[in-house]
Amino acid sequence: MTKINRLYMVLLLCLMLIFSFHSYALSPALETRIKKLEKVIGSYPPSIKSLQDHDRIRLEYLAIKREMDKLISKSPNDNEPLFRRAKLEIMGHNMDLPFSWDDAERDLKTIIQSDAHHKEAITTLAGLYVNTNPKYAPKAEELFLKLRALQEGTPSKEAESGLFFAYYYQKKICAALEQAKLLNKEWPDDNNAALLSMTQQVMVRNRIRCAK
Repeated sequence: MTKINRLYMVLLLCLMLIFSFHSYALSPALETRIKKLEKVIGSYPPSIKSLQDHDRIRLEYLAIKREMDKLISKSPNDNEPLFRRAKLEIMGHNMDLPFSWDDAERDLKTIIQSDAHHKEAITTLAGLYVNTNPKYAPKAEELFLKLRALQEGTPSKEAESGLFFAYYYQKKICAALEQAKLLNKEWPDDNNAALLSMTQQVMVRNRIRCAK
């Protein structure tokens, strides 16, 4: 191999590495569009004021998702664009778009399967479960416990708060009580006293006694 050919191969390898690590990057324009969309449908219920707004926002969501799909097709093994798409799909779910919930769940599961320590994906999927329906509370509990284990002894507000609701929705009131106590101790200024009071009231109404 000549010196020129070797140089060419080195440059080609460098370009391949650059493309591999940065192909998922969103353009500033796309980032801006996503942030604007998040202000409207980033939480539930979405801030949609009219049917015209709904149609306009739906079209913008679908356009952004198509761009995200193209990025992922170029970097199918990168978890970063997959996670960004999952977050976008949850926004779609907030405005009740068909299949958005299932798409978000699929993408987040795919990330966790490839990286069992991806805390953001675990947190997001657990949150999706616990905020959707009490029937998903067991799945949320499993994920929040996994997130807790990844904290290596440092309490995580997301994990501990999520566990409270996962227990509560499953009517594991004694476990929810312990979670409420922990939350009130670790984060006393976050209105966690209200969760503790609510749980204690449920215990009184239902004559529930917990082992000490």
